[in-house]
Amino acid sequence: MSSFLRLLLLVCLLTAGCNTDEGKDATPKASAQGGRGGADASPKDASSAKASQVDSVDLLFVMDKSVWNRRNQKAVRDELGRLIQVLSSGDRDPSDGVVEKQDFTPAKSLHLAVVSSNLGLPMIAARDNIDARNCVGVGDDGKFLSVPHETIEGSRGTPLGCEDSYPAFLNFTAGDDVQSISTDFQCIAGIGPVGCGFEQQLEAGLKALWPAKRYKDLDNAFNQFGDGKVKAPVVFLGESETVGGNGDSTEQAGFLRGAPYYVPASSAEEAGMSVLAVVFVSEEDDCSIGALGNMDLLVSSNSAKLPAFLKNPADKASKVNLRCFYDNELPEDQQYRYPVERYIAGFKSLRGVGAERLTVFGALVGVPVDAIKDNLDSDGDGEVSDAEANSYFDSILNHPMMQQVEDPTSGGGKGGYLRDACRTENPDYDASAAENMPEAYPYLMSAEPGVRFVQVAAAFGKNGVVRSVCEEKFTKAMDQIIDAIVANFPKE
Repeated sequence: MSSFLRLLLLVCLLTAGCNTDEGKDATPKASAQGGRGGADASPKDASSAKASQVDSVDLLFVMDKSVWNRRNQKAVRDELGRLIQVLSSGDRDPSDGVVEKQDFTPAKSLHLAVVSSNLGLPMIAARDNIDARNCVGVGDDGKFLSVPHETIEGSRGTPLGCEDSYPAFLNFTAGDDVQSISTDFQCIAGIGPVGCGFEQQLEAGLKALWPAKRYKDLDNAFNQFGDGKVKAPVVFLGESETVGGNGDSTEQAGFLRGAPYYVPASSAEEAGMSVLAVVFVSEEDDCSIGALGNMDLLVSSNSAKLPAFLKNPADKASKVNLRCFYDNELPEDQQYRYPVERYIAGFKSLRGVGAERLTVFGALVGVPVDAIKDNLDSDGDGEVSDAEANSYFDSILNHPMMQQVEDPTSGGGKGGYLRDACRTENPDYDASAAENMPEAYPYLMSAEPGVRFVQVAAAFGKNGVVRSVCEEKFTKAMDQIIDAIVANFPKE
């Protein structure tokens, strides 16, 4: 070995390696709160993983907190056991009793987590807060939820017997008890019905996964996927200033494998790349705010910070449920909501340039049921192409009921709400029932057009999944999400 090479090797050893990434020295250690175990480990470089070797899934559900979404939460929980069983067995129909062959290579490992859409109303003083009771501070703050908020019933209507709390995310490895992990996941998915009515679903999902530290590779990927419309750094609105995300926090750093900040949840866990699947469940469109560095769009009607465009006509400011809709009236560079490109770039960047195919974006949102297709393979070649997927998304966005307009019959004939994209009739409806009772509502579900979700999904092509939240069951939705995930697994 030459003297130069010896010197170079010595320098590398003394500096802990020649390929150190930004933020690596401050990456938090995993703890028992962040998974099943807490071994110290160094983050791995995501760019070294190959898509053909992926056999793990990191699955994040982002769910609304509202009375309406209690029904949605249960519909999701009813499917979680089957979802886990199918992914871990490779058998698309585990109930048919046929076990001789697998339909696809099963996942060897699953990470499972839940966050709520509740990010509160930060940077708004109490006197200006439009909902000081439910929209306090940063809400659930994009942190993984691990405490069941109510008695959780299983698919047969019996209580599941949930524990008081769980790890921040669940870790399933091939050979583990499927029923046990399914029950645990159903329990943490019971996030309850009370939360801020101004849902920031996309922002909550991104904040849960994006790190507080800056990483050069992440910033570069974000800028590339942002295509000039959004640029790094990615920051979030905090109580009084912008802050980083939670992806590299002690509790959440072990969730997303292959991320530059990733710390394995246990010494036995491999640190390769995973398929990242982010699934949103909501009856309202996304209202992620912060593009102008404040949340003034959502201040109370008598606040001195109320934007001028909401003062004319006079009743505009009082229609608080249309505030995010009114944001569309402003020029794009003056809108309070973040552009959807922030989330397209963000979720793709978490897998990296060249590995963006490992992100699956799912949305069970306000879409007309008659706009939904179970099979997107229009040419019958056995595969769904990006072109076929994009044609599908275009047809949804162009559907008459997906056009966002105020419903003049809402609010007791005074308006103030968007026209529904879909509704599910309540067979037990009783007009004389007491308010807040399930039978007091004519619909089990009504949902406004989830336009922003469909726009984001379209950017993921065949890795985007959109279904209607008004469907009676979410079985077909989960099947399409499974298909999108396993399409990235090794072929046998």
